[in-house]
Amino acid sequence: PPPVHAPSVPESGRAHDLVTRLTCEIVLRHATGARVLDVGGAMPGLHEPLRARAASLQVVPLPPLGEPLTLPEAGADLVLCLHTLPYLASRAAPSEARAGELLHAMAAGLRPGGTLLVDLDNPQSLRGAYYGVRHLARAMEAGPLVVDTPAGPDRFDTLHRFVSLLPENLDLEELHGLHLLWSPRDLLATAGMGRVLEAIEWRARALPIVRRFAAHLLLTLRRTDVAVPRLAPAG
Repeated sequence: PPPVHAPSVPESGRAHDLVTRLTCEIVLRHATGARVLDVGGAMPGLHEPLRARAASLQVVPLPPLGEPLTLPEAGADLVLCLHTLPYLASRAAPSEARAGELLHAMAAGLRPGGTLLVDLDNPQSLRGAYYGVRHLARAMEAGPLVVDTPAGPDRFDTLHRFVSLLPENLDLEELHGLHLLWSPRDLLATAGMGRVLEAIEWRARALPIVRRFAAHLLLTLRRTDVAVPRLAPAG
């Protein structure tokens, strides 16, 4: 089958916008004065605020399945690969293998001490339950599951399984839960109640007990070699 890169159709309008805003708030914490690489460029809504905050931004296309990702070695302070790693292939084994390859390549593209932001789709969420994978989370420790969604083939990973793909020089530093109150009809789009639910989403994203049930988990990873001082932004 042809390679799958990233979904082109959001599952709901307002929820998709909320996920973008939640993600942007987290990304911008790391972006001030940073040399940023966006691998895949699947969330273009981040690019304008990034260009205003970062020292530089380079969007790197995701190569087709089977071709390596090449980044400038140890050249970035911040590497993003968002809304991409779950959507790499229509079968679990090549999708997971490709995710591991990309993680190693992106770690090599970071300066020592630099930050990598990636996300995964969580089987222990309402979204996972809707697609029939929530109650298979324990079984999925032996391997991920790819299901068909309106956005295309989507790989659901447990956090433990995903972390096992990381190279040794990447450490998990922070975990955020995005889109907790997911539903196929988009609860967030309802009048009045939508505002209340949106406020809950903002507060819940970093709560340890709650975030484990979010539809998407955003991971902040740190390259753990001896840190190199960041270059001062131009001007």
